[in-house]
Amino acid sequence: MSATLVSRNLATSCGYTGEAALELSTRDDRSRDPLYNQSKMYSELYKILGWIHPVKYSRLTFYFTYLGSHVAQAKKDPLSIFRECILGIAYPNDILEVKVDYSLRPFATILRTMRELGGLICRDEIIIGPLCLEDDRNVDLFNKMIAGIKSIRGNSKALDKQLSTISSTRKIALTTMGNYTRFPLAVLKWCRWVDVERRKDIYKKSLVFLKLTDNGIHALNHIDSSIDIRKMDLDRLNEAEKSAMIRYSVFCMLDRSGFDTDAVRNIMNKDSSTIKKYLTSKEYTLFSPFQELKPEMLEEIFTHSLGDETATPSLLNTSTKLSKSMPQLANKVILFGAEGKVHRKDNMIHDIYTSLSKKGLNIDQIVENVAKSYENADKKIFYPLVADLFKCLGYECTVSRIGVNYQRWDAFISFRKTPGFAGGLTEFDSSGNRSSTLA
Repeated sequence: MSATLVSRNLATSCGYTGEAALELSTRDDRSRDPLYNQSKMYSELYKILGWIHPVKYSRLTFYFTYLGSHVAQAKKDPLSIFRECILGIAYPNDILEVKVDYSLRPFATILRTMRELGGLICRDEIIIGPLCLEDDRNVDLFNKMIAGIKSIRGNSKALDKQLSTISSTRKIALTTMGNYTRFPLAVLKWCRWVDVERRKDIYKKSLVFLKLTDNGIHALNHIDSSIDIRKMDLDRLNEAEKSAMIRYSVFCMLDRSGFDTDAVRNIMNKDSSTIKKYLTSKEYTLFSPFQELKPEMLEEIFTHSLGDETATPSLLNTSTKLSKSMPQLANKVILFGAEGKVHRKDNMIHDIYTSLSKKGLNIDQIVENVAKSYENADKKIFYPLVADLFKCLGYECTVSRIGVNYQRWDAFISFRKTPGFAGGLTEFDSSGNRSSTLA
């Protein structure tokens, strides 16, 4: 996993990228190996998403689950099935070896909380509210949590005091609690369930808030129209009902994600009839077995009870047919990095053009004029400025996103020539080696 991340420039270590990063990071004491620990963190995320499970003989060697195999094939639209997996996260579960004293479906609860708070929530409210809720299916506890947040709105000191109390009670530093929200905040935005806006009116100071979008409302409608099933709920089902509930829930996830489930429609109808009394009037379940249950139970169900090998969902508009075998592995894994956004308001090219348009300025005066306009620029403006300068030279230069741990550089250049650039430039191949010099 570390080698894959390094080969795609998705991770750095010891100030280097590429093979040098991997070589310098690798230590005899793996607990002190930066890249190794990054990969362990990613593996925990992929496990809680239900995509990989460890093999029986090694906790740190993994195989794709039946769900993960479908995620790996969803190249055209991974967002749909990713959203399903995010809503599928629930605690406690049998996937992570963590003892918890609460029952929580975190992302569904955050969205429900936002709705009750007028569609707005800030990071600190997420910490003191939904992420501290002991039982999100307890209506009284949920309403008490909402009332508590509403009661401190407008009083930033009360919000800070609540954070300090939680920090002291749980023995977690305030900074660490904030870091715990990085994944939730990123996910909520990438799923397009929220937009970000800065508000001064709610706490009488400028704070970043998440604002519920139409996609977020659609997700809430899905949550409302589904019956919430958890691991502990399976205890009241007999063995036939458990198998039916698990199969039906997985196939419903794939169906909602755009997979063609016609091949398993008969199985779904039969399973639906078996668990009809638990579904009540709702068509779908909010339950992701590969994110909550022991792999052994799922392996038995999805290896032996699907019938012939073609009776598995495939991607719409493709000829992809996945094997019914549990250790289904892709031959190739392709990772795509998200590029940072260049700050277009302060565009070097535009500034130079503006300066050139002023008659009487020579080149030294133009440089002085432009440099002076940026002398007090902060990192949000300066780094994009550097990227724009390299773009003026014809390089594809991208600004790294602030706070992204695997991008330890300020900006980076792809070794490709910008189409249409006519200046002098050395061209590089995909490995970064000089291939030719352009006129």
